[in-house]
Amino acid sequence: WLTRFIFEIRKQDGTPYPFKTLYGIVAALLRHFRDNLGRHDMNFLNRNDVRFAECRNALDTRMRELTAQGVGGETRRVDPLTEEDEELLWTSGTISTETATGLSYGVFYYNCKVFGLHSMDDHLRLQVDQYQFGRDNTGAYMEYTGSVCENVQG
Repeated sequence: WLTRFIFEIRKQDGTPYPFKTLYGIVAALLRHFRDNLGRHDMNFLNRNDVRFAECRNALDTRMRELTAQGVGGETRRVDPLTEEDEELLWTSGTISTETATGLSYGVFYYNCKVFGLHSMDDHLRLQVDQYQFGRDNTGAYMEYTGSVCENVQG
């Protein structure tokens, strides 16, 4: 029933809810099950609970559909940093190889710039085995292999 609910729920005017609102409604249902029905044995948002895999797949699918339709997804655009901006990060010491903080900022910045990581979750999920170091006839290089995204919120 929850899978069908995910695909059929609409606002009173018949338009679909934005994907973030849909997720919030499902999370509210989970809270209702726990707080009002005493059902602490189930969590249909837990990816490790195979009993609700179909429900999570439905939610992920519906959220992708809504995103593709542009429902509730405001496109945020940020102007890229110029070479001058990047130089300022270095000359100001914001990015630095001299301090742990400066090095951390540099790794974060270049993971975004070079490898296309965007969200904090992308950075938090990084694993050392996603980086490969090598050498070819043009010199040394580093290759990044991204992981498969589990949801549409990253």
